[in-house]
Amino acid sequence: MSKSKSLQHEIDLYLKCISRASLIFLEGAKDAFKSDYEDAEIRYREIAVIEKDADNHLKKIQYELYAYNIAPDSRADIFELLDDLDDIVDSAKKIIFQICVEKPLIPDSMKEDYIAITEASVGAADILIQGVRAFFEDINTLEGYVDNVYLYEKKADNLEEKIKKSIFHTDEVKELARKFQLRYYCEKFALISDLAEEAAKNMLMYKIKRII
Repeated sequence: MSKSKSLQHEIDLYLKCISRASLIFLEGAKDAFKSDYEDAEIRYREIAVIEKDADNHLKKIQYELYAYNIAPDSRADIFELLDDLDDIVDSAKKIIFQICVEKPLIPDSMKEDYIAITEASVGAADILIQGVRAFFEDINTLEGYVDNVYLYEKKADNLEEKIKKSIFHTDEVKELARKFQLRYYCEKFALISDLAEEAAKNMLMYKIKRII
């Protein structure tokens, strides 16, 4: 395998790990919203295994970028971009772990919105991964992916506002501490889309640097 193909292969494997972790995160969240914490913990362990696998691929990518004498600026940009994806997986793992520990009781009237905000966040992450592929394979198509990341992030933002209003305006949740807990998890599930949006913005800057 040539040096360039070897690097492309490792990047592809890394992105597949991130994609798998994202999907498992969604399933783990749905399990937790149904109070099926046993399955949610299984999802957490699956994400932890994938994260280790992803870290191994990332180390190989870093080694190959140095070994192949990639220009320092481009090399740094690639490091930052792939590290942004690692942050998403790490956050997903921590969120599932925390919800399994605290076992918050999500009101039935809000479960659909909690699922929707998680789906929007995961949607942003999935489009970001596609955008990263475009960054390496067809950079001229990058803006379309970035725009779609923004759309998913905006959807997550709107759902976050809706859920928070529901939490503090409903009589279904009376204890203030429980209201704060539900708000906390609303923000955490929206966080994935925020991280995806920030990574997408950075990716556009890296493209501009390439052109210049």
